[in-house]
Amino acid sequence: MTSTCSLSQIRLTRAYRLPRWLDSNADALRATNDDLSDFDDLELANEAFRVRQALANLGPGAPQLVFIGRRRLPARDWLLLRLAAIRRERQARWREAAAAW
Repeated sequence: MTSTCSLSQIRLTRAYRLPRWLDSNADALRATNDDLSDFDDLELANEAFRVRQALANLGPGAPQLVFIGRRRLPARDWLLLRLAAIRRERQARWREAAAAW
């Protein structure tokens, strides 16, 4: 027997996991965006895409918080900061490549 479902019932994206400061060193680096320098260009582009997807999928009153040391940020604010950090990292690499040219 086959079953059908509408497109609205299909989850098109996997959940983007927010960092948990105390879980691991990798999550601590991720929370402060210090992990971006270790990414290659493709990984940076993929991360930017995943962050944009997570922003698009957040509800209007997303109650999730990201803890960075003593600070608490709403998930939306942290995702916007992450996206800005990715852009800065990409621009720094482009400037570096242009200077070497």
